[in-house]
Amino acid sequence: ALIVAHTLSRLTAPYLLKTRTYVDEQGPKSQFYGFLIRAKYLVSWHRVIFSTLTSFTVAYVAYGRNTAVWMVLAVFAFSHAAGGYGEYFLGGVMGDYLGATICLMEFLVLLLCLLVKENTHLDLSRWIMGVYEQLFVIQQDVHSIMMEMMKDERVLTLVKFIIVSVITYTWRSNVGFKDMFIRENVNEKAENDVDDDDNNDIPTPKEEDDDNNTKQSKEDNSDRIKAENLMKKASSFQERYDVVRNYLDALAKPVGSLGTLEDWAARVAALQRTTRPTITNPSCLIFAADHGCAASIEDDGEGCSSYPQSVTRCVLHGLDNGLGGASVLAACNNVSLDVVDVGVCGTTKGGDDAVVIASTHKLPNGTRNMCTTNAMTRIEVDQCILAGRTQVQQQKSKLNCNLMLFGEVGIGNTTTSSALIAALTLASVESVCGGGATLSRDADQTVVNKKIQIVNKALRTHYDITTTTNSKNKNNHDKAMDALVKLGGAEIAAMVGAMLEASKHDIPILVDGFIVTTAALIAVHISPDASRVMLFSSKSSEQGQAVAIDAIRTIAREHDIPVPVLPALSMGLRMGEGTAALLAVPLVKGAVKVLCDLGSLQEVLQCGN
Repeated sequence: ALIVAHTLSRLTAPYLLKTRTYVDEQGPKSQFYGFLIRAKYLVSWHRVIFSTLTSFTVAYVAYGRNTAVWMVLAVFAFSHAAGGYGEYFLGGVMGDYLGATICLMEFLVLLLCLLVKENTHLDLSRWIMGVYEQLFVIQQDVHSIMMEMMKDERVLTLVKFIIVSVITYTWRSNVGFKDMFIRENVNEKAENDVDDDDNNDIPTPKEEDDDNNTKQSKEDNSDRIKAENLMKKASSFQERYDVVRNYLDALAKPVGSLGTLEDWAARVAALQRTTRPTITNPSCLIFAADHGCAASIEDDGEGCSSYPQSVTRCVLHGLDNGLGGASVLAACNNVSLDVVDVGVCGTTKGGDDAVVIASTHKLPNGTRNMCTTNAMTRIEVDQCILAGRTQVQQQKSKLNCNLMLFGEVGIGNTTTSSALIAALTLASVESVCGGGATLSRDADQTVVNKKIQIVNKALRTHYDITTTTNSKNKNNHDKAMDALVKLGGAEIAAMVGAMLEASKHDIPILVDGFIVTTAALIAVHISPDASRVMLFSSKSSEQGQAVAIDAIRTIAREHDIPVPVLPALSMGLRMGEGTAALLAVPLVKGAVKVLCDLGSLQEVLQCGN
């Protein structure tokens, strides 16, 4: 009986994962259950059918064909009902909900096993019909029938179950919170309130003045309640996003007149699943690393930057002492700042109060020269991605932040980024190379030409004609990971991991400039869903950023995800360190405030009257 109950009850999991939306609970167990988000896409109908046949076989061996059929049908009926209940309250199913469903199903299967008794190939349908006939034989005395039935151990078990269920339900109904099957009722009440207002007798001028604010508040609340209800019923990010955009269109402004703010507000609201989102404890993570191609030619590098490789370490010292650009802007906008060394040459001491810390997954000497060999091994790429994921998990646990910003430090990383974008988009090298960190206000064409030569050299090393043709047959995930292995860099891989982890927890991220956009392109190649959380803060002076953003928008469109809007700021920013993202924090807060507090058109007109 235990084996059959264990087997059949677990049939509920693949069935619910296949037929229902999986919702990340974002609670203390979210990391434990995170694998179910990926498992959702691994469960196919073939696997559900295989699980069903396996469960049926086990039940058949123990109890015979007819009883096995009844048991499997009972499992599917209960699972379907549980799935509908989960969709109603949660918008889908989640880890603990699946566990509870399995526990209840196991209990019900054990009850069925007791009803048919162990080691008996009893025809359950025949037994049920027998009980039915006994109950409705009019000639027999009801009392004698009941006494006769109570002698049957199976009937006694069923009666005990019913009694315990009634007692449990009675106790639960009078203790704690009551069931809240109110969504349709709230919708209906909101509509009735508006209808009642319309159908009331025409009030006197004095009554109209007295009740004016109350009525308008009801109408506004009614619109918001309707939007909230639609939001909770929506099964996908796209549906929630559309609900908020429609609600924004009904507010006191020309439709779409707030441009990027409206997209950002809808995106944040859809991620938080409410029309009253909040921005609390924004956190900026800067990842730093050195690149082999930035080393001097004497040190087997390419000397790709106007600055020596040692400048990376100097920038970290400035950030650690509060003197860097990111330090100043983070303090100005009340944003938590942490700098993570994932590959800077040399040792980073760190400490309890230090801004700059060394990741446990750090590459001690940075990446290798991408023009002569692979920049990293696959293990090193995985380590850097894990470093980024770990930092986001720690920030979420420590600060409970719901907005993440990412920045980077690394001499030579614009060259690496140009190579990555060219490899992933097949764009011409000339169209993705810019001036990078220059010594003057304007880009030096000599420096640009040198960068083009280095990127071409790297691509020729790793992508000859045959390899490029074959890479078209690879999926996006494999192409992205392959590009990181061949071209680097460590801080870019760490940002990819951080973005994937933020996406897993539905945390919106402000994408900084060119290098961070490159990381975003790779993250979207690995997981298209990551495009949901991306807010592009600044148009870079590096022309390759536009190529990367176009590719990200194309991937989002292909996967029916709201296409991220173009960068909000166009200020000629090219400092890096997450500075553009830090400047955009007030814009995100403003977008959220608009959604929460902007009045309806009726309210504004009434104020005028």
